[in-house]
Amino acid sequence: MNNNYPFERRILHSIFQIVFVVTSGIYISWWITAPAVNSVLRNQPQPLSEHWLWGAIFLFDLGFLVICTYLCIEESIQMMTRFTDEGITQPSFPRSKLIRWQDVQTIRGLSTNTIRILTSTTQISLNLISFRNPQDFIDELKVRVPTSALPSTDELALENMRSTWMRIGLGSVGFLVFSILLFYSGNRTGSLLSGIMAIIFGFYFVQTWRRLSRPK
Repeated sequence: MNNNYPFERRILHSIFQIVFVVTSGIYISWWITAPAVNSVLRNQPQPLSEHWLWGAIFLFDLGFLVICTYLCIEESIQMMTRFTDEGITQPSFPRSKLIRWQDVQTIRGLSTNTIRILTSTTQISLNLISFRNPQDFIDELKVRVPTSALPSTDELALENMRSTWMRIGLGSVGFLVFSILLFYSGNRTGSLLSGIMAIIFGFYFVQTWRRLSRPK
């Protein structure tokens, strides 16, 4: 492809996301695990308090490990996705996925942050936030795929509504879990730092969502 501009990604943004996820996971997990480790070193009878037992600590750390690993792998896949005159190639297991432009049957999520490109046998997901200019990418995508694969106006409106309510729901659940962790931790310094990190990331996420949700 001679001009790769519409498909150009924000590499530094992706690297920042990976670093943020890894450091946040390590910090929050150690914030819960460190008191238990210190109690063992001091030969105290209980690892923490009645709120946090070893089983809960193990599940908490395991859950964060799984989430951080998934997010880092997903972001790496987005960075390694390639666009050519033939189509789209995305890393996968056991072998990479290839979708030719002319074989695209359906495109979903054009009004959201995640676009899914489907054929009869293959699906590729693309994160719009990782592109340097999401709108230019969408315009280029509309030119390259068959017209029959593009969603109608009503389908776009329905996708946008579903995406909005899903984000509200996930945000509410995330805030609830975060609040419970802060309540049980009793660590004011850790609570303050974690709260600041959450506010910064939340503000950045909302601004990005508003930019991508503007009328085309």
